[in-house]
Amino acid sequence: MEIWAKEIPITTKSFLQNCLDGKYTGQTFPTILPNLVQLEPIDGADYHFKDEFHSRIRFNRKGLLGFLKENEDFKNNHTTGSFFVTLTDIPQYNNKYIIFGKVVGDSFYNVMKIRDSELKDGIPIYPAKITNIKVNIQYFEDLAEPVSQEIQEPVLKKAKKGKGKVKLNYDDGEEVADNFVMKSAHELLNDRKLSNKLYVEKANKAIESEVELRLETDSVERRNIEHTDRDISPEKVTSNNSSSPEEVNTGVTSAEKSTTQSVSIAIPSTRKSPVARDPTLDSDYDPNLDFSDEEFDPVKLHNHKFIVS
Repeated sequence: MEIWAKEIPITTKSFLQNCLDGKYTGQTFPTILPNLVQLEPIDGADYHFKDEFHSRIRFNRKGLLGFLKENEDFKNNHTTGSFFVTLTDIPQYNNKYIIFGKVVGDSFYNVMKIRDSELKDGIPIYPAKITNIKVNIQYFEDLAEPVSQEIQEPVLKKAKKGKGKVKLNYDDGEEVADNFVMKSAHELLNDRKLSNKLYVEKANKAIESEVELRLETDSVERRNIEHTDRDISPEKVTSNNSSSPEEVNTGVTSAEKSTTQSVSIAIPSTRKSPVARDPTLDSDYDPNLDFSDEEFDPVKLHNHKFIVS
């Protein structure tokens, strides 16, 4: 909080002295209203401070600090034994209570937490408490020396969730060799399920076997072409009198025909058979589909209804 010691010198000096003396330490906030939260009065509070109102300091926002009065019907009886913090603007408090400072920064979130305290019969069940006060700037030179204000309370540490971290230490009092290499369980354990070979080697072997299979297939196809396309000499054709006119014209004997047929049967066909599909179903365009009148009925296709499940 910041206080306006220059504009409100008398009451702010008493407030700072109470802070240094530790009079506010240990006090709670038992009063929580919709527009303010109030600290409980300290013992032996004096009500003899005169009115210190400033024309430019008004109750026009939240987070303002104000002192209490002994009797609200009279003047010049303010006290620094307790103060309150506004949660909204309170214009009816102008020229009635002394404003001596404001809550700054993120500290106002603490005030909002005090406001949200759980109440029972209008009194907080667990009231917020001032545990320590530190005066950064005293402003007044004739203030007494500060006293110890801290309240010694047991601090409960929250248990951390999650798994604990294990730190590995490979230095057992001896220097680690420069060529030290970490080894995995695949390399140390004698287990059939664990392999110490790299997956890249298996992939390379699979690629090599596929290439060899392709080369072997290509060589077989080339040999088949040589058998079917080779030329027959004229002498062989004329010497074979039992050959039919078709065999003479083509230059291929019946024995060679059987060889050609057996070779051609050994070669697997690479042509794919057309996929049978139902043309009444909704599917991607397939150029192999034959939309003829024999396969489907256009009227039935037009009247077909698609049901979304």
